[in-house]
Amino acid sequence: MRRPDSEQLFNPTAWSLPDVQAHMPTLMNEFFGAQVTTLQEQTGSMKEKLRELKSGLLRATTRKEEIERFSKAKNDADFEKMMKSRTLRPEQTEKQTKLRRDIRALSSRVSELEGQLKSSKKLVNRKVGIK
Repeated sequence: MRRPDSEQLFNPTAWSLPDVQAHMPTLMNEFFGAQVTTLQEQTGSMKEKLRELKSGLLRATTRKEEIERFSKAKNDADFEKMMKSRTLRPEQTEKQTKLRRDIRALSSRVSELEGQLKSSKKLVNRKVGIK
């Protein structure tokens, strides 16, 4: 059995049946082994990219559906009324800010008074305990 050179490799008349049976596994590994390894590595990276694409597609589809819902709801009078009620006019926003500031000030004052009340109770309890 002879081993064909690279010119004879692709010439079907240069091969006999025993040559094919004897040398094919070696030749396949020799000529296509690197390509198979490369393809296997590419398959792994392609699968990762496919997962990323599917994830992006899912996000895009979800976003599209959300936009379609808002677009349909935009023409709905009840939805429009609800959205208008959510937005505040400038004077309302200013009033809201002032109220929140006042609430914080009151909360800190209440905490201060609670501390004073506790200390007063301790003082009263000490004086009552002494008498």
